[in-house]
Amino acid sequence: MELTWAGVLLLLSIIFTLISSFRMYKKKGQLPPGPTPWPILGNLFQRDVLPLNKSFKKLIAKYGPIFTVWIGSKPMVALCGYEVVKDALINQAEEFGARTLMPLNRRVFQNKGFDTTDERKWKELRRFTLSTLRDFGMGKKRMSERVQEEALCLVEEIAAKKRFSKETEHCSLTQES
Repeated sequence: MELTWAGVLLLLSIIFTLISSFRMYKKKGQLPPGPTPWPILGNLFQRDVLPLNKSFKKLIAKYGPIFTVWIGSKPMVALCGYEVVKDALINQAEEFGARTLMPLNRRVFQNKGFDTTDERKWKELRRFTLSTLRDFGMGKKRMSERVQEEALCLVEEIAAKKRFSKETEHCSLTQES
């Protein structure tokens, strides 16, 4: 009796793995290139992929500035570089406008941040932010020079403490596809 239940359980798990693999590879054909994911786990345990902030340069060299990484069974499309992000968010705004938020962002920001998918909220937030920045002198040469001076002082202060080098990588993993 136990052997029968074990066999049924094994058969069900094999079927589940095959179905999830089929779905993953079906989605993969519609996405940019990237490292081959494992069924169910995606790229979670692949050393050449994670942590992403340390492997971006390798992935960009291999797949280009747009690539897909799988976090579990969810694909995450990474856009790397100013021109690529600008093209995606400005020139192809229709396709990128209704993207979903990651659960952490939804919980923390409650769909009220800059990455909100609600166009009305986003326009209101953008209008407020731009008017506030203009009030503080955004776009004026004097203010720009002061900001650059302060940024340079901050970088020098951090480097002086020898906790960080001046060569720092910045990345944001806030979006899934």
